[in-house]
Amino acid sequence: MVVIINLPAALIDKLGFDPAAIKGALLVMIFIGLLVYRALALVMLTAVVALGANLPAELAELWGINRGILIFILVVMIIIPLYLRWKRDTSLW
Repeated sequence: MVVIINLPAALIDKLGFDPAAIKGALLVMIFIGLLVYRALALVMLTAVVALGANLPAELAELWGINRGILIFILVVMIIIPLYLRWKRDTSLW
């Protein structure tokens, strides 16, 4: 699917494929794969959010990215696992 979607539009039409259907199927496969491999999805999410939070201010404004929200997401991604680990370690059972 990746090879087909990267072909020129004229060739895709000539082969009889619908580009929207190929993109949709590819996105579904990626989504299912990330559900199966949640650890990889977490690493990818962390990398994308960290890159977005560290963009230069001018570029972030140009792309319409709110760096404050991305920094908040990073902080939450750190606090929640720490809280869950603390809660697990301090439980009586």
